[in-house]
Amino acid sequence: MIMKFFVTVLKIIVAAVFIYAGIVKILRPDDFYKSILAYQILPQGFAFIAAYTLPPLEVLLGISLFFKGIAKPSALILMALTLIFILAILSARLRGFDISCGCFGESSLGAHFSGVMKNFILLAALFIIKRT
Repeated sequence: MIMKFFVTVLKIIVAAVFIYAGIVKILRPDDFYKSILAYQILPQGFAFIAAYTLPPLEVLLGISLFFKGIAKPSALILMALTLIFILAILSARLRGFDISCGCFGESSLGAHFSGVMKNFILLAALFIIKRT
C-alpha cells in the first residue's frame, strides 16, 4: 500500500518534470537547438532533428507513465534519454564547457555537478517506476 502510493507520487513527479521540460522546449525549439549545438557532440543536422523530436517525445513519454501497458517501456526509454543527458553534461564538463544544459529552456542552470545529480535522481526514480 505504501509502496504503491510512493510509486504513484514518483510517477507524478517524474512525469511532471518531463512534460514541463518538453513543453518549454516545444515552445522554443531554436533555443533548444542552440543548446544542443553548444555541447559540440552532434552535427547540425542531427542536432536539428533532436531539437524538434525530443521535446514531444519527452511529453508523450511523461504522459505514458500513467498507462499500465506502456508505463514500463516508457520508463525504460526515459531512463535511456536521462543517461544520454548525463553523459552529454559530463562530456561538456570534461571538455571545459560551462553551458546551459537546455533541459528547461533558457532558465536552466549551467551544466554543473548538481545538474548531473538531479539527473541521477531522475534515473533512480525511473528505475523504481520500471521495476514496479
